[in-house]
Amino acid sequence: MAPTKTPCFPSLRGPSDSVSINKALIDHFLSPKDHLPSRDLLTRHPSVYALTHEPIAHAWSKSSPSFAPSSDAIPYLGMKKINYLNTKILLELLSALVSFGYHHPTFTKANGGVFDKPGKASYDSSSFFNVLVLLKTVSKIVEQVMTVRLSVLAPTKSLFDPNQCGSLPGLDTFAPSLSLTHEVRTLQGLKLWGSTVLLGIEAGFDNVDARALRSSLLAKSFPSFIVDLVSSFLPEGTCTGSFQGSPNLPAPV
Repeated sequence: MAPTKTPCFPSLRGPSDSVSINKALIDHFLSPKDHLPSRDLLTRHPSVYALTHEPIAHAWSKSSPSFAPSSDAIPYLGMKKINYLNTKILLELLSALVSFGYHHPTFTKANGGVFDKPGKASYDSSSFFNVLVLLKTVSKIVEQVMTVRLSVLAPTKSLFDPNQCGSLPGLDTFAPSLSLTHEVRTLQGLKLWGSTVLLGIEAGFDNVDARALRSSLLAKSFPSFIVDLVSSFLPEGTCTGSFQGSPNLPAPV
């Protein structure tokens, strides 16, 4: 498990001490955005779906026991043992979060492992590093449970473009790849030119406008508890950068 080389200490242009370097790295990857106002009073949603053991078990099946824990230092294996000994603990905890549509602020405190990209002549720019964000175990279980519910509702709400492939069960990339190959070969047979535009939206997830997302979900008539839970997941959180010489200070994200 030992690293093959000593990690590079970031020597960024401008920031001179570890605190300012930490802030520059976090801001580069997870810059703070405008967030929704906090809810003054939490109320239980009357139309919430009852949470059962099955979606929690499904979330466990999607979770690797080798994932590194976040600031709570509780790995998936520990949570699985807790759930095995007493299945009511997680069920009652997550049921309360879902029924109130509330993602507790404690869950938005993350650790960010900073890794230098190999082969760079110098490491004086934030773009020469990657940040791996580690969320708390319970937070990721909530995400898995809600992702399943969203994936079931999304096609019925016309939330996706009909040409999208991937990201949802049943939307693989195999059939579109065959279709693209067929079109290319057809054009080649006719001695014609063809061009393809592929749009990747991965970088968009860190730049979501919380107000616009909430408005879109409401416009699509999503259940109110799902809208509130997604909205409460997006407010300002913190990330503690972890790198050689890190001050271990949480920065807003």
